[in-house]
Amino acid sequence: MKVKIAIGALVFALLFAGAAFAQKAPLYPQGIGCYLMASGVDLHKQSEEFIRGDYNCDGALLTNDPLMELQYIFGVPGSTPPSCEDAADYDDDGSVLTNDPLMALQFIFGVPGSSAPPPPYPDCGPDPTGDDLDCVWHEFCMGPKK
Repeated sequence: MKVKIAIGALVFALLFAGAAFAQKAPLYPQGIGCYLMASGVDLHKQSEEFIRGDYNCDGALLTNDPLMELQYIFGVPGSTPPSCEDAADYDDDGSVLTNDPLMALQFIFGVPGSSAPPPPYPDCGPDPTGDDLDCVWHEFCMGPKK
């Protein structure tokens, strides 16, 4: 129980510390990575491969991924939606909710009982399950935008 409370406090502190940073310097202002705001992206082309949990599409599941996802979920100014919703769906249940970034943080910090995300992780791959989530662009797996 103490571990859950400590992680909750950590997430809260990092989320709002990140929010203050995002208001001063928006993350990926030119649309680098996994964001819809980039120009020149063919929104009709779907990514066939992605890495689950990699919210910012840099090829690694790190603390910034779930923190950026929490900022988006809670509507923090300067946050951006993922262009690859499947990557944001940590538990592959077909929805992107607060449990996804929280489960990712538990895994990253090695909380007992936490687990790695289901495939495709840690390498690029297709979504093995059908759902209504889209993956418009995953830069690490698809290459830079042209």
